[in-house]
Amino acid sequence: MLACPPGGQPSLESRNTAAPRKLDSYQRLEVPPAARVYPPRQGDRWVHFLTGETCPLAVSRLTPSGLEGIPTGGAPVTIPWDALAAVAQPATETELQLFTAEAEELIGPPPLRAQPGAAWSGEQSFVVPPESDLPLLTTVEQISEGGVSLSWLDVEPNRSHAGSGEWSLELVFAEGDSTQTVRLLMGGDAQELAVRSDAEGTLDVREVPHRDGWRHLRVQWNSRRLVALVDNEILATGAVPKFPWTQLRVRSGGGGGGTNRPEVRLDDLRLFRSVAALPLPARQGERTGLWLGTGDVLYQPDLVERFLNGDPPGGRVPQRDWGFVRGVIPQDTSVAPTPPPLEGWWVRLDWQPRYGERWEEPGHIRGILLEVTEATLVLRHPWLGMLTLPLDSIARLTPLWQGRLRELDPLVHHLGNNTRPGWQVPTPEGKSLQWAVDLGTEDLRGPNLGLALTVRELEPTGGIWARQGAFHEDLAQGGLLTELWINDQRVTDLNHWLDRPATADEPARLWIPLEKRLLKVGSNRFELRQKPSVRKQTEFDDLEVWDLSWEQPVEAREGGSSTARPLPAPG
Repeated sequence: MLACPPGGQPSLESRNTAAPRKLDSYQRLEVPPAARVYPPRQGDRWVHFLTGETCPLAVSRLTPSGLEGIPTGGAPVTIPWDALAAVAQPATETELQLFTAEAEELIGPPPLRAQPGAAWSGEQSFVVPPESDLPLLTTVEQISEGGVSLSWLDVEPNRSHAGSGEWSLELVFAEGDSTQTVRLLMGGDAQELAVRSDAEGTLDVREVPHRDGWRHLRVQWNSRRLVALVDNEILATGAVPKFPWTQLRVRSGGGGGGTNRPEVRLDDLRLFRSVAALPLPARQGERTGLWLGTGDVLYQPDLVERFLNGDPPGGRVPQRDWGFVRGVIPQDTSVAPTPPPLEGWWVRLDWQPRYGERWEEPGHIRGILLEVTEATLVLRHPWLGMLTLPLDSIARLTPLWQGRLRELDPLVHHLGNNTRPGWQVPTPEGKSLQWAVDLGTEDLRGPNLGLALTVRELEPTGGIWARQGAFHEDLAQGGLLTELWINDQRVTDLNHWLDRPATADEPARLWIPLEKRLLKVGSNRFELRQKPSVRKQTEFDDLEVWDLSWEQPVEAREGGSSTARPLPAPG
């Protein structure tokens, strides 16, 4: 168990060791991949920060200045657009339909009406009438790869009342006059949920018992297999029908005595299509764009305005519109806002793949570790505030360092002289970048001061990699270096601090220790200055640099580089 006393050093307590070990004695802590169903929420999106961090957030409102929403495990927040690279749907899916009882009065025809009472989100949910056979989700578009999810309330799930408690969900796969179904038996006499399928091949059905309370179902399919998940358990996996999906229906038994019939309630019904993951598109000047499902970015002012302000203005964005849009890409900015400094034990959390798929890379978040219990972890984030996260939503915890961090500039910058299509900033900003950094007495407190930044497409000058790089001869002669200057004094070059090439797939996070004699209270000029190639004086190294921060570790810290991308899932 991970123990984290307030203001103290986190430690790991193990049944197999005599004494707890401090957190900084571990390189990282791994959690095995597991199936996990995240209940759908109205406006559920992923926010992508300029720093490279990502976090799920239920967006309640988009405005020209930023977005308002509730992060997973947190309280309502407002995040300025200038701090974000994008607000988007999950990387591998686009939402086609979402019905919540708070936003929709009924689903139909015939109608499945929303009624007050027990609800998963809000104050009402959809009630399934007795002796019903109703369509819940349907579309004229055939879905070959996608899925459905919903929340349901198991009220006295094992009480059948002569069949009155029996109800099921039926996924219909059809093409022309041919039909195959996958039927999930959700309530009745049996002790477990059951699945029946017309598909050719084997369907492995696991034992998932009935339980009281709200449960969460997700069924996902592609050309190879179908997977049904209930809460954090796999219900069924195996053969998928050979036709595209067309409909989800609910069937319920008869009255069986009227008032004795257990009530069936549903909430937050969602339909999505699977799509290929794509890298975030580059910002395009002072224009906000809609990132389409095709991967293109649409800069059409009236459509962008509709997404930012709702239709009518001040209203919510129609849910159906998100079926064609991956996300919103904010306009570029030359100055990004910075959050207040934070001090404590900094850790990096890699999110658990949302549904146990190891090929997913859901991203990571960085913050101050405050508390850990047997089921939750409390983290403070500069923009998202206090987050209480379920431990099973985390795949990996990486201890970073203890101390104070002040964000200086999260923006992505392109140094060099060549245009690089596909980069976050395709057009170079020149051969020099300068920042006016105002340092106070608090920023100069303590013996350990340093500058941290993330780089990619940068070559090292030391170690075995220095003799293998494409530009090693130039670098060995002092060419193609990217130097750090402070107050007109050369301090070092970034290449020196790399122990491997910083590539597009594996950027590097650098921490460069600085001497106090280089700094002063008040305005300080920080500069990244490039040196030309020895062989061709007009050529400079092209690299991207971002997430510039001022860091003051409590203990002496060795300068150097570390990975800045999500680490691969174990196994």
